[in-house]
Amino acid sequence: MKTSAIFLILLALSTGCAQKNAFDQFKLSQTQELSEDSIQSSKLKRGEDVDGVVTVVYLNKVLPEKYSDAEYFYVYLYKRNKKSEVTFWLNSKTTQEIEKLPVKNRFTDLTSFQAPWSSYYLVRFPKEGDVLKFVVKEGEFESDTFKYEKDQ
Repeated sequence: MKTSAIFLILLALSTGCAQKNAFDQFKLSQTQELSEDSIQSSKLKRGEDVDGVVTVVYLNKVLPEKYSDAEYFYVYLYKRNKKSEVTFWLNSKTTQEIEKLPVKNRFTDLTSFQAPWSSYYLVRFPKEGDVLKFVVKEGEFESDTFKYEKDQ
């Protein structure tokens, strides 16, 4: 009887929290929650050397009603070497459609991040398949591959 009571109490305590997640502790909009779920970061590396940090949000998943005619990414990065050019790659194809954004821009609310020392971009690629592999390159430095899978 004593064991059953302890088991029932533990069961009640563990199921009481099952309906909550980390987002319940913050006041986030649905769009902000989707953005936080989509956000990925990586260092810009060449072997053991690091030249910066890049963060990517796949906008098609966050704002599908607005971004559905192509593949859109919001990218912000900090790099030490300000002179070298940044290129963006999706499934081994580069793009020419890059919009450099100001520090305070239309996507700032998605990430709650704005720093004057970072660079911000809206990057557009033609439509791709169900698996997206996004990479940022800066001179000899490269990010890890950001992998996004579309909902089936």
